[in-house]
Amino acid sequence: MSLGIISSLFKRHNALTAVDITSTSVKILQLDCVGKTYEISAYASASLPKGVLVNGVIEKLPVVVEALGRCISRSGANVRNVALAMPMQSVTTRMLTYPSDFSDRFIQEQIESEANIHIPFPLEEVRFDFCKLGLNKNGIDSNVLLVAGRREQIDGRINVIEAMGLVPTLIDVESYCIQRCVAQSAKAMPKQGKGLILAHLDIGAMTTTLTVVKDDEILFQREQNFGGHQLTLDISKQYSLTLEEAEAKKRTVELPADYTQRLLKPFLQDTAQTVARSLQLFYTSTPYNRVDQLLLGGGSSPLPGLADAITHMTQVPVVLFSPIHGYSFNKRVNVRQIERDAAQLSVVCGLAMRAFDD
Repeated sequence: MSLGIISSLFKRHNALTAVDITSTSVKILQLDCVGKTYEISAYASASLPKGVLVNGVIEKLPVVVEALGRCISRSGANVRNVALAMPMQSVTTRMLTYPSDFSDRFIQEQIESEANIHIPFPLEEVRFDFCKLGLNKNGIDSNVLLVAGRREQIDGRINVIEAMGLVPTLIDVESYCIQRCVAQSAKAMPKQGKGLILAHLDIGAMTTTLTVVKDDEILFQREQNFGGHQLTLDISKQYSLTLEEAEAKKRTVELPADYTQRLLKPFLQDTAQTVARSLQLFYTSTPYNRVDQLLLGGGSSPLPGLADAITHMTQVPVVLFSPIHGYSFNKRVNVRQIERDAAQLSVVCGLAMRAFDD
């Protein structure tokens, strides 16, 4: 029985529109390569109401389709081939070993016959892809990376794209997108960041994800159910505001004088402790005992005092991360909007870079 190939996960595709669908928004972005850097040729985002995505599954397809339509209209995106990203917690990855003379077709057949060993889902519920990564240490066999995802989660995203008359061409994994984006930004560091251990921290509305990378390798990733929505809830309850009002006032800091001591500082402390626990798990579960720099991103990253609180708790230098730093903009791009959203663009930027893979 075929599991259903996620075609093109590891293949290059010229000219892509990157589409990032999360629990709170839809973002689309197109990049052009200009010299050694990028130009953003199209960008837009649209918010999603709560409950559209549940456990990675799109429950309200028309709502997401409508949001994507608004993004396309606002951005002027003109490339029909679309790249999508799956959350790391929605996929299973395995490093397998096969004789180096095995063809791709034979490897596919082997994976399908051994699926109950490698993939913890029923066969009919899975799509997968694989990639040869070169010879392993014995110099004879090939290392093969297997990536498998739940069909209902993947197909939901594909259905959104096809409903807009676009072509779902490539599916990636969010952690790989982040690694690609961090590696691009590291080129501006001394020695182009070679040998540095960089931790990318994404503090979203509902989850906080730590991804630790070194050069082209992902060393560690951990996601926790903690995010900026908790602070929004606290503001809403404390000051009798709707969630929408609380979110808006949180961003503009238009709140009563006791807000900082009563709500913000405890939230910053909780966030710093969450990050410290994740870093400690990284240190104890890998051969590494340091992080050279923490790149702070996500919708909550601009909160005043957050970077200092994390630095104090972890003793790791923290910088606000903008994946579009140094990029140029096409004249049709809303620069104000994209700069406002910059901290939330690591996944969609890394996804758009797939058009320029070597």
